[in-house]
Amino acid sequence: MEKPVKESENKNELNGLIHQLKSLIKNSSQLLKTTLRFNDENINHEEIRNNILKDITFKGYNVWILICSIVICSIGLNINSSAVVIGAMLISPLMGPILGVGLSVGTNDILNFKLSLQNFLIALGISLLTSTVFFLISPLEDVQNELLARTQPTLLDALLAAFGGLAGIIAISRKDASNVIPGVAIATALMPPICTAGYGLANGNFSFFLGALYLFLLNSVFISLATLIIIRYLRFPYISFVDKLTEKKGKRHITLISLIIIIPSAFLFFEVTQESMFLRRASSFTQEFIEYPGSETINQKLNYSKEGSTIEVFMIGKQIPDDVIEAWKNKLVKSDLQSTELKVIQNQNNSEELVGSIGDRVKSGIIKELYQNNVSELRSKNLKIQNLTNEIKNLQGAKIDWIQLQKEIFIQYPNLENLTYGSTIRLDSISLDTIPTLLPIWKDENQSNQLKRWLQVRIGQDKIQVIDQNKF
Repeated sequence: MEKPVKESENKNELNGLIHQLKSLIKNSSQLLKTTLRFNDENINHEEIRNNILKDITFKGYNVWILICSIVICSIGLNINSSAVVIGAMLISPLMGPILGVGLSVGTNDILNFKLSLQNFLIALGISLLTSTVFFLISPLEDVQNELLARTQPTLLDALLAAFGGLAGIIAISRKDASNVIPGVAIATALMPPICTAGYGLANGNFSFFLGALYLFLLNSVFISLATLIIIRYLRFPYISFVDKLTEKKGKRHITLISLIIIIPSAFLFFEVTQESMFLRRASSFTQEFIEYPGSETINQKLNYSKEGSTIEVFMIGKQIPDDVIEAWKNKLVKSDLQSTELKVIQNQNNSEELVGSIGDRVKSGIIKELYQNNVSELRSKNLKIQNLTNEIKNLQGAKIDWIQLQKEIFIQYPNLENLTYGSTIRLDSISLDTIPTLLPIWKDENQSNQLKRWLQVRIGQDKIQVIDQNKF
């Protein structure tokens, strides 16, 4: 009897645990839904729609704000200042028609779709024209990092635009939303790409132009798609109704446009990923294997290419034997860099190429190291120079013709009874000096100051100390 009772108790305990687990999962799921849900009583479809549509049109003050923001952003890109670029994005009105496109497609609003698309093209034209004119007249022509960063869009840029658009439309859907469009403009970076496209046009660099323009369109499309998704999730009412066939055709068009826009960025993302992997592996290889006693690597160039990458190592010091270099190449072949060529450039056979490889940073580092190594030596030499100078001063007193000077002194100063001349050493915590010293004894009138000035001229010693007998 005890065994069936024990089994029954174990079964009841197990059922209790299962019930508690189900309850925990249900409560957690309910909490998650409550936490993430934003489709509630605060949603006012008409108010949200009006807030988006009022920023669609580009005319009057909107155009001038856009022009000002484009000029500010172009200046920021030209001087490589992220702070200035962000300042331009804060005042940019570019997001209006882009959100308008997503809203119009999501609500079958054909009229406002055409209006949004028209104003988007107007904004695009004004932005391109303004940035092109700025870079045509700008005296700064160097390509800065802020410009280069907008010429190779990847899949990550599409994700950035999508989540930026999601953040924007979600925030706009709230009654307490404030200053949303500028915040999203910062995240999705609409301004820098269009300004970079203007730079490409102004300088005839069409790879810059096409890359930056593609990034701008990529961001714009995915912001609109994110807006469309949220508009349908919030169940915005349709402005006009279409049949199932037309609706299906519209969805196919949206999918096709999205694929056309995103596929090139996916390929670019793959290339960027491959290059990043190569740079990491090549750098690790050179650090692990490229070393030889008596030689030092001063620079390296890692060049990635689909056809075949290269690792160029620039070395100074002892000449590296060919068999050592060949062993390095064999290790490279056996690594995960099989299609990569290793080039070792040494100072004895490639001097011109070696000098050209030393960049400003390396030169600066060499100069700094040389300076630091010689600081103590320079200080030691300065101390020796100071000591030798003091010795010279001491010897100058020994070279004076005292027989001739004796006659001149007592003719000039008959009141002088006798004169003692010598050198005294004056020192403190940081210096040491030897000073010629006079001890004159006068019969009556004390003429020590006159004697001092006369001797300074006569023997060429500026530093002469006179000890007054009256002070003893």
